[in-house]
Amino acid sequence: IASLFAEFRRETKLMYQLQHPNFIRLLGVSLKPLCIVMELMAGNLYDYLHDKSRPLNWRLRVSLAEDIALG
Repeated sequence: IASLFAEFRRETKLMYQLQHPNFIRLLGVSLKPLCIVMELMAGNLYDYLHDKSRPLNWRLRVSLAEDIALG
């Protein structure tokens, strides 16, 4: 259990340090039970990119590619 808790602390510390507009933010942690509270993301990138009712224009495609390249 000690190693599990140490791994949890390392992971949450790393996630806290990754402050970037393109990352979902770490909002908090709970020790009982061990869990991580993250910012809510509406949907997912895969579904957004494959939604045929919402075609992506080239300006948006380039913008998404730039964001991905920047991390």
